[in-house]
Amino acid sequence: MSRSHHLQPVAARVRAARIAAGLTPAELAERAGRLTGTEIVNVEGGRRVPTLAVLADLARALNVPLHSLVEDIPPQLGEDDDRALRALAERLRALDPKVLQRALGLLQAMVRAAEENECQS
Repeated sequence: MSRSHHLQPVAARVRAARIAAGLTPAELAERAGRLTGTEIVNVEGGRRVPTLAVLADLARALNVPLHSLVEDIPPQLGEDDDRALRALAERLRALDPKVLQRALGLLQAMVRAAEENECQS
């Protein structure tokens, strides 16, 4: 299964949240401050893979919790995992400690939610 296929739920959630907020892609881009309207359309279409920082900006601009955009994404398993984790670790090292603390809280909440979903299955 392709990476973009796994990201379709994220794309759909971003689009649904934008529409619910009554924003055009250009208006959301302006609020988020990182992307252009065209890039928002590409995120919503699954053609652009947003970083966690971009997703956090979009969540803030949409006034929704970040986890609501990324919940239920299946883990990416395969040979690229170690490389992806190393790249993520490098990016995390560059963050301010307060931002890292927030990211840790988000990750812990995501793990708890995943564990609860497993228990219910």
